[in-house]
Amino acid sequence: MSVKVAVRVRPFNTREKDLGAQLCIKMDGQTTIITDPKTGNPRDFSFDYSFWSHDGFTEREDGYLLRADDRYADQQIVYHELGEQVLNNAWEGYNCCLFAYGQTGSGKSYSMVGYGANKGIIPVSSEEIFIRINQNPNPNLMFEVMVSMLEIYNEKVQDLLIPVNQRPQGGLKIRESKVTGVFVENLSKHPVSSYAEIEKLMEKGNTNRSIGSTQMNATSSRAHTIFTIEFKQILINNDTKTGKVSVINLVDLAGSEKAGQTGATGERLKEGCAINKSLVVLGSVIEALAEKSSGKDNKKGIVIPYRDSALTRILQNALGGNSKTVMVCALSPATVNYEETLSTLRYADRAKKIKNHAVVNESPEEKIIRELTKENEELKSLIEEAGGIERLRELREMLEANEKFSTAQSMSWQQQREAIQEDFEPEIDRSGPHITNLNEDHLLSGKVVYNFDNVPLVVGRKTGNPKPDIIIANSSVRPRHCTFNKDENENITLEPIEPSCSEFLYVNGQKVYEKVILKHLDRIIIGTNQIYLFKRPGEDSKYKENDIDYEFAMEEKNEAQQLELEKEIPQLPPQPPTPILTKTASIPHEEPKNDIVTEPETHPENHENSAEPPQEPALALEVPPEPEPISKKRQLHSRLAKLFPLVNEANLIATDLSRHVKFNVKIINLLPDEVEKEEDLEPDYWEKELKVEVQNQDYGLIWLWDVEKFEDRLCMLREMLDEQTDPSPEEDPLWDPPEENILGKGYYSLKPLGLLFDNPFNILIISTSGGDAGLLKMNIVPTDEDGNMLDEGPETPEELIGSLINFRVEIHEAWNIPLSHANNVYCEYHFPGLGIRRTNVFPGYSEHPNFNYKEQFTSVLVDDFLCNYMQTKKLAISVFGTGMAMKVETQKNQNQKPTYESAPAQAPCVENVMENRIQRAVTVGNTSNLRQNEGEVGLQRTATTGSVSSKESSKGSGKNAKGGKDKEKCFIF
Repeated sequence: MSVKVAVRVRPFNTREKDLGAQLCIKMDGQTTIITDPKTGNPRDFSFDYSFWSHDGFTEREDGYLLRADDRYADQQIVYHELGEQVLNNAWEGYNCCLFAYGQTGSGKSYSMVGYGANKGIIPVSSEEIFIRINQNPNPNLMFEVMVSMLEIYNEKVQDLLIPVNQRPQGGLKIRESKVTGVFVENLSKHPVSSYAEIEKLMEKGNTNRSIGSTQMNATSSRAHTIFTIEFKQILINNDTKTGKVSVINLVDLAGSEKAGQTGATGERLKEGCAINKSLVVLGSVIEALAEKSSGKDNKKGIVIPYRDSALTRILQNALGGNSKTVMVCALSPATVNYEETLSTLRYADRAKKIKNHAVVNESPEEKIIRELTKENEELKSLIEEAGGIERLRELREMLEANEKFSTAQSMSWQQQREAIQEDFEPEIDRSGPHITNLNEDHLLSGKVVYNFDNVPLVVGRKTGNPKPDIIIANSSVRPRHCTFNKDENENITLEPIEPSCSEFLYVNGQKVYEKVILKHLDRIIIGTNQIYLFKRPGEDSKYKENDIDYEFAMEEKNEAQQLELEKEIPQLPPQPPTPILTKTASIPHEEPKNDIVTEPETHPENHENSAEPPQEPALALEVPPEPEPISKKRQLHSRLAKLFPLVNEANLIATDLSRHVKFNVKIINLLPDEVEKEEDLEPDYWEKELKVEVQNQDYGLIWLWDVEKFEDRLCMLREMLDEQTDPSPEEDPLWDPPEENILGKGYYSLKPLGLLFDNPFNILIISTSGGDAGLLKMNIVPTDEDGNMLDEGPETPEELIGSLINFRVEIHEAWNIPLSHANNVYCEYHFPGLGIRRTNVFPGYSEHPNFNYKEQFTSVLVDDFLCNYMQTKKLAISVFGTGMAMKVETQKNQNQKPTYESAPAQAPCVENVMENRIQRAVTVGNTSNLRQNEGEVGLQRTATTGSVSSKESSKGSGKNAKGGKDKEKCFIF
């Protein structure tokens, strides 16, 4: 039978509503349709079940979401279609598996576990088992139920039903038996006789899971949870026992979007982030099984890669063996999550092609024991015959594991219940002041509790000396971070141990610099994401406890940081203060350097030879640009507030690892490719994106990382800090091949070309981070077919329509390129109809690269589009360079960077660069540089005013001399 696949779409969440997301999913029966928000193209997928849970519901008083129309699928409907099917199969003696898949926040846990009155499949199925048992009319039919709960994080299997401090360091081992198949060695199994006991065990498992996420630096979205119910039916007939055994695996997978974010390092980043490994391998297994089931696998000897991850090995039977399997995929309906949702649908589409061969597990217990005993005898003989210590140790471990398993199988259910029965840890007294945790997974909130019977309580990392009372494994938490205590009035206080700890210590969103008194329902954030809620029973608060969750506390902190940012950075990005006056409008820009001319000057000889004296440009009324929408600025501030703590944490980790790496947040302007109106050059109208600049002094390089890539690398850095590992350069999360970045763009006016004039200018390069990024000397020279400069041109550009023109693009040199990116510099432009063109790469490091680029274009047809383009648009020249980190004075690791194809970047020494500048200034003289900039050519600030062509000076004031009125045509705007 094929794997049954269901998809379920949830309502919009708060984040999606704030982003103004639109609906990209619709369902029609069993068909799910997703529409590309960019192209409008729909994609159809058909599944066994399509559950619409986006809208069409009402909320009862107890919080249950009840269907209000026929489309809405509530929790009862989902259980009836999926959970009840799993339970029926288990009652017949089949192994069953139900696993939820989807990106983080798509609603997997809601379907599997549920919240509040909206119970999910796992609790409802568990309750239904005992309802059916109690309704059993056959006195000779007995039932035994045992449960286990495990978690897979970072490829380590941990038992969630034992305390965290009793877990083995490397996790539990996965074994395989010929009789029972794959099992987890030493995984505790708890006999239960009621749903209340299952509920209590689930509570214990979630508590241990929450404590584990605190002490082992894991979070709910990056761990897989498997809740297993072993269900036995024993029929006693004439002193003969026969029975059926069903193993029900209910799997809540980790969020899926991390598996697809490879950043710039491709597969190496996937392999380095072991937390993603299970999902990647699961996809490979599903792909291989789907091809095998469809008959496409004609190659012999291909092995399905179950053993490549702990998750797929544990679920081997469920995926491709003796099990009836149901897969529920949770979907986000928002356009902002289109790529992730489409990936989930493709995943589900492959999974439905898998075919399993489930059989009833019906065999006497004696047969199992006999088979296990026989296998043990075989292992003993193998140990006797085996050679080599490693093989002997391996076989001995297998023997011991099988003997333990055999002993457990031979014990009765009651004996196992008595043997494993243990008192739960006593409840922590919550009658007085205490703190409880808030987790992004609602199921894990409130599981960690600390009271203040014994104070002071010191919070820190396990490396603290003396050892802290509350241990948090977070790289932003110092070894001894903060202290809870009581004052003389029995108030609970909190204070940082040292000033640097204040950077990662908040109460109600505000940084804590000194001792503060905690009030009822205060929100405490320690590190980047460990949140606790302070409670003092009997004390009033303006908040309701039910309204305070993880998102509430983080949003409160972000809003407070936004206010601080708005005070420190009134405008994002900084507004250029001084406009340049042009013929008809003003274009604001950064105040240029002292040796840069702000207003283009006409050559003196052109004044003498012009038919009319030069006129001052008329000033037009400047219409202030519409400000950037408040929502966009608020969104930018919100993203900055969330990113800054992570960047600070990364800097702390780099320091702890003795790595000379500096992380900085950069606001990058997406400069326009076409400039038509003045508003196109207003920073308020530019789109912006956040990048993280990484200056790695160990390798002498600078990179700009996307936020997603930075978060992935931060995860790897945390693991490096916890495990104290020293990776090779190829696997180093602080290493990437040298990458080129756009430094900025300059805009060259094409109006003179429409009149067949050349227009030599030093155009200003606008930096992507605001301000200037140097100057670029270029010209576009109209020529004849032989490449010679033309003497005259048309009266109007329209006269060129339908004719062929020839011209030569010349990009001579650049100077004052930013020090940090002045390596391997080149330029790129896109002339309409001629494609993308590049200059040569100036090799090595230079603030003054000479490109000497000249390219002749012949027989270019001037149509209406090109004629209009030359009159209204400007040619964008993009300048690229490779990031170089300056030499540091401190002793650093001498890391050898891996080889790469491009030319090696040679990091300059800051001192040498400054000495060279001073020497140049002495030798050449600053005045000559200034005179050259002011006298020889004018500065064109984002294509403002064109200078008169040099050929005008030799043409006099005759009919064809382009002076006076024609000279005005060369001005831009």
